[in-house]
Amino acid sequence: PVPRDQRPSSQLRELEESAVLGWPALGAGAYATRMCVMFVFFYAVIAYPIACGSYNAETEFVACVVSASVGAFGATAAMALNMYNGWSYVRDRLLSATVEYEETGWYDGQVYVKDPEMLARDRLLGTYTVRPIVEMLRKTLLGCGATALVSLVGLRCIDAPAGLETN
Repeated sequence: PVPRDQRPSSQLRELEESAVLGWPALGAGAYATRMCVMFVFFYAVIAYPIACGSYNAETEFVACVVSASVGAFGATAAMALNMYNGWSYVRDRLLSATVEYEETGWYDGQVYVKDPEMLARDRLLGTYTVRPIVEMLRKTLLGCGATALVSLVGLRCIDAPAGLETN
């Protein structure tokens, strides 16, 4: 009774086939490579030119580089967060014993209780396929966030205003 495109296994397949959201399903090496390329793109095309508008790259090169890295890590974290949201949503639907769906797409929400065979298959997919991907995305978010925070603190130390002198 659940429409094919609203079944958790179909949503998993859609995620895996997605151009960007499917990157984590390619394996840790391919995923890391693509995320690094995305970081370099954000850094070179967006963040560094903006940082050069705020700092003189000739005289404040370090501040310019650190500022650009904050922006690039933030943008990369935002992309990873988008992936995380999609994959964790599908994981939760796979692990759940029920599936909420819209029959006609017009606010007529139904709840389908999975039969034992579907529940077992979905839980295997959720546990052994999707859960490791969600964990990898969580680590990516933590890494990007921590690196952006450290870069931000470093930028604050580099670009700190001179203290007020008291007479």
